[in-house]
Order: sequence, then C-alpha cells, then structure tokens
Amino acid sequence: LERRDNQSFFSLVQNEDGNGEMKPCQIVPLVPSVPLVLPQQNNSMGEMVHNFGWFTAGELSVQKDDGSDRNVEHSSSSDLCSITKTVPRNYQVKAFCEVLLRNMIVVMPTGTGKTLLAALLIKKMKMLNPEHMGLFVVDRIPLVFQQADYLQYETGLRVCRVCGENKKIKTLRKLNEGKYDVLVVTAGCLVSMLEREQLDLRLFCTIVVDECHHTTGGHNYMLVLKEVESEGLL
Repeated sequence: LERRDNQSFFSLVQNEDGNGEMKPCQIVPLVPSVPLVLPQQNNSMGEMVHNFGWFTAGELSVQKDDGSDRNVEHSSSSDLCSITKTVPRNYQVKAFCEVLLRNMIVVMPTGTGKTLLAALLIKKMKMLNPEHMGLFVVDRIPLVFQQADYLQYETGLRVCRVCGENKKIKTLRKLNEGKYDVLVVTAGCLVSMLEREQLDLRLFCTIVVDECHHTTGGHNYMLVLKEVESEGLL
C-alpha cells in the first residue's frame, strides 16, 4: 500500500510485531555509466568542429514562411523530417543548430514554433545519448500534459508526465529504471524530487525550461537552475 501527502511519500511496511508502520520510501536514483555525448568532436587536426551526427553534404527539406516546402543546401545535414513529424521552417533549423552548440535563451513570438524547436533538440540529444533522458520543465500543471502530448506526438518518444497531482513512487521507479525517454515536470515537483534525492540531474542529456522569463526572484525555476549549477552542468 502507498500513501502520499504534500510533504513526502510513504509506503506501508510491517514491523517485527506485525503492525503497520509508516516509513519514508527510499528511491535510489540511477546515473547512466556512459558519458554524455555532445554534437561536436575533434577533427584529425585536433581542432574542435561541429558534428550533429547527420549525413555529409546534401539537401535539407525545410518550409518557407508561407508553409510550402523547399530544399536548401546545408553543409552537414540529414532529413530533419526523421526527427519530428512536423517539417521545421528555415528559421527553426537555424535555431536548432544554435541550441545544439551552446546554452541559449530562445526568444520567438507566440505561435512560431518554440515547442517544435524543443522537440527537435530533445529528440536529437536522445538519439546521441540513448541511455539518458530529456528534461522539459514547466511552471504550471496544465502545461505538463499539454507539452508532454505535443512532444510525444512529434518525437514518438516515451514521455513521463509528473506534477504534484500525479506523482507516485511507481512512476519515480520507472524513471530511474529507464522506462521513459523524456520527463515533463513542474519546476516545484522537480525541486522536491531533487531535494529528496529521488532523481539525479545526471540522468538527463538536455534540459528545456519552458517560459524561462519566469526565472526571477524566488520562482522555482531559480531553484532548478541552482541545482543544475551545483551539479556542474551549466
């Protein structure tokens, strides 16, 4: 039997007298033994070059601003249609290449496809790091399900949805056992799991913070970034 309150999770265990005793349920976070792979490598001259794991020179199918398809030459590319169901527009491809190379704040108008960009990033990093997960952090519960549904549709990845209303020990165990590819979670819930050592940030190959303009003052986003920084992941 399992029981949960706002403070912590508990499981029912039996003591020596046979009576039910409530004790904290421990989740041991697992960390992949394989090092994280980034989309860059050294060339034969020892110089750092960018390698997105794509095919060599060819054509890349993108969309014009009016929605029609066109092919553009790209020095190192593959068909991005194989990453997401929606064909990215030219500006999304450019932004995708940028976010693969460095930590970035992406500023785009509403309706221009920021979540598709996040889907591209998470799917590509997952392809490079099959033993790691992608992490998508939101600040409101409805966004957990909205963004998770979108990511699952676009990428075909196994997406776990976690917030204060549905967080269960069984789900946490599955996360640590590698049963999911992506975790979509509220910032408050993520902070709680990290503080209780139920999850390790080293499980993730990339982190997306949705609506990151909220990262100010005492917002949970600030606490998440402090955890990321303390792990040396920035």
